[in-house]
Amino acid sequence: MPTFRIHPDPDLPGVVRVVRAGRPEQDALPTAELPGPRVGVLAALHGDEPCGLRAHEWLLEHARAGTLAFTGGTLVLVHGNLEATRLGVRYTPDGYDLNRICDLAFMETLPEAEWGYEHHRARALHPLLCALDAGLDLHSAHAPTEPFAIALEGSLEVARQLGVDWVTHGWEEASDVGSGVALARVSERGRPAVAVECGGHGELAQAEGPAVRGTPEQVAIAVVPRFLRALGLWEGPAPSAERPPRVLRVHSILGKPSRAFRFLRPLRGFERLEAGQPLGSDGEREVRCPIDCVALMPNDEVPLGKPYLYLALESA
Repeated sequence: MPTFRIHPDPDLPGVVRVVRAGRPEQDALPTAELPGPRVGVLAALHGDEPCGLRAHEWLLEHARAGTLAFTGGTLVLVHGNLEATRLGVRYTPDGYDLNRICDLAFMETLPEAEWGYEHHRARALHPLLCALDAGLDLHSAHAPTEPFAIALEGSLEVARQLGVDWVTHGWEEASDVGSGVALARVSERGRPAVAVECGGHGELAQAEGPAVRGTPEQVAIAVVPRFLRALGLWEGPAPSAERPPRVLRVHSILGKPSRAFRFLRPLRGFERLEAGQPLGSDGEREVRCPIDCVALMPNDEVPLGKPYLYLALESA
């Protein structure tokens, strides 16, 4: 039975490293010299999305029991936004979305005296993110949705192996999911980087594949070993045969046109929309869908100007 060493980071709260024990001289290495590849499993970059933290607990439970099928390198478990998690909110009051500022562009324009919790956290996590050889980021969605993968550039084939029914790509070119997201620190160096929306908050996933049944917490736990297997770092039994995922490319986004805007009826992720179909209104203006497409992450409670709907098209 393998044994694992668990290293809470002494300088970076919320970060734990897990290493399969090997040669004695390797086991004595300091944290900065732990063996690669270094695979990040990111959780709770948004404080109201705790599903990834349950996946962390699952990995640690199996590491302590010696039943973790991780074959080598270092697992880097990152609890992104600790303060927002404590408060049960997406980001801290008067704070900012941590998963949009990880490129540290704010350091050029925002005086440090005006930084919030998320700005300091992004700066603290930056060296760690830049040192990862692969990254998996676990989320859940505000509105009901089937679980789906978000493949960053160069990671589509890895995303296809995660067992979810839907895989999306093209976010960097057509949406606000660009250089500011945490995983961009990984993908910009040509390394595998995939985010997974594990379902709606507190929702029971109803998709057909065995990897995506259950709550977002159960989906997160099911996705982690599939990601590690796709990297060649997992030796457990292969999952049962699953149908190939359906692939979508993000085409465009719709930004909230006014504070009063609301959908005419609740939309569900992956609902098919037709060009000209009424979407919502603020009581004075009606918004219609511009193209035939598939709806991604509908949320009419976002702030003014932020994306309330992503539009996607079928892709090979």
